[in-house]
Amino acid sequence: MNQDKIGKLILQLRKKQGLTQQQLADKLNVSAKAISKWECGNGFPDITMIGEISKVLNVTADELLSGKLNNQQKHWKKYILFISILLMAVLTITFIIIPIVSKKEKNAFKNCIVIRTYYIDNIGKSNDDNYLYITVHEYQVEGTFTMKLSRLIGNNLEVGNNYEFVFKTTKDYLKTTTDILFLNSEVINIKYSDKVGNEIVSKSYCDKEVK
Repeated sequence: MNQDKIGKLILQLRKKQGLTQQQLADKLNVSAKAISKWECGNGFPDITMIGEISKVLNVTADELLSGKLNNQQKHWKKYILFISILLMAVLTITFIIIPIVSKKEKNAFKNCIVIRTYYIDNIGKSNDDNYLYITVHEYQVEGTFTMKLSRLIGNNLEVGNNYEFVFKTTKDYLKTTTDILFLNSEVINIKYSDKVGNEIVSKSYCDKEVK
């Protein structure tokens, strides 16, 4: 251990913290004269005080005893802290901010209504008493579709009739096929329709504008 180097380091750290010799002495419960001796290299702190001195001067015991600061270690700590903060920011943006923004953007298009008329080919039971299966087809559209529907809203349907289905959806599903529309939309109303042939017209509305 080099007393001169240790003394210079104590002097450097004391001044860095804006302490006088007396103020540092008071913190360590020693005399100002003892501090002066250490800083001049004419004396060395008692080994039992190294821990307390290191704590007060904000250095490690190894740094104090070696008489020099381990700047590389401090740089690594700062680097690790920076990476940690950056990682937290990325995770926050990825898993919190982006989903919230995306949800808001998606919700901005939820005020869309699609009205389509379907002919009911068949009504079947579901294992879940809250739902039933309906087989439908659309005028001038090929193919039939069997879809799951809440019994609460579809309980009064009858096979062999036309019904207007009103869907609440987003702009993404305004012109999709029946199966995709059912899976990604909410059926908010069903009413009997006596329209036939060319009288049957599908409609969609978004933001109160006809699309």
